[in-house]
Amino acid sequence: FKEVSKESPQKVIGYLDSLESRLGDASSNTRNFATFVFSEVSEGSPQKVTRYLDSIEPRLDDESENTRNLATSVFREVSKKEPQQVSRYLDSLTSLFDDPNNSTRIFAITSVLNVAQSHSDLVTEYLPSVARLLGGTDGTVKSKASSCLAHVATEDPESLASLLRAPESDEFDEETRQQIAAILEDTVSDRGEQNGANADERENRRPQSIPDAPDVDISLDTITEEQQIGQGGNADVI
Repeated sequence: FKEVSKESPQKVIGYLDSLESRLGDASSNTRNFATFVFSEVSEGSPQKVTRYLDSIEPRLDDESENTRNLATSVFREVSKKEPQQVSRYLDSLTSLFDDPNNSTRIFAITSVLNVAQSHSDLVTEYLPSVARLLGGTDGTVKSKASSCLAHVATEDPESLASLLRAPESDEFDEETRQQIAAILEDTVSDRGEQNGANADERENRRPQSIPDAPDVDISLDTITEEQQIGQGGNADVI
C-alpha cells in the first residue's frame, strides 16, 4: 500500500479503514508505512483523511522521527482546507515545536498558522509557545510564527501585549520581546490605517451638498392641452 500510494494515492483511499488499525501497530515499521499512506492521500485529498485524525494524532508522538514527520504533514494538509478540524489537536501540534526535525517543526507551525488565519481565537492560549519560535534559527519557522502572532493580534491585540508583561515576558529573551513588540506595533498601526481608510471612504460617499427642492408653483387648472404619450396594460398615459 505504501508503494502504490506513492504513484496513485487515489487507488488506496478505499482501504483507509483497514489501514487505520495499522497506525497503532506494535511494529514501528508498520506504523510508519501506514502513516506514509495517509500522508500521501492527504496531499491530494485531505478531506478523505479528516475522519482518521484521531487515529493519526498518536503518531505525532511516535518514537520514530520520520513517522512523526509524516503524521504532522497530514495535519498540515488538512489544515489548509479544514482548519477547524485541526484546531482540536493544537496541544499535540504545539508540542512538536521542539522536535529535532526542522521539517516537522515547519509542518507544525504551518498547521497552527492555518488555524489562526480563520479561527484566531482558538490559537490565543498557544501564543507563548508560538512566540518562543521567534528565538530560533530557521527563517521559515520564524516567519510563520510571526505571521501567526500577527493574525491573532489583529483580532485580539491585548493577547499579544500580555506577553510583554511579567511574568509572561520572563519566558523570552530581549530579542524575542523586541520582535513581539514590533509585531504588535505593526498590527496596531495597520488596524489604525484600515480604520482611517474606512472613515475616509464613508466620508467620500457623502454628497458635498443636498440641493433644496425647487420653489415652483404648478396650477393644474391652466393645463389644457392633453395628448396621449403612452399606453400599456390597463392604463393610458396622458
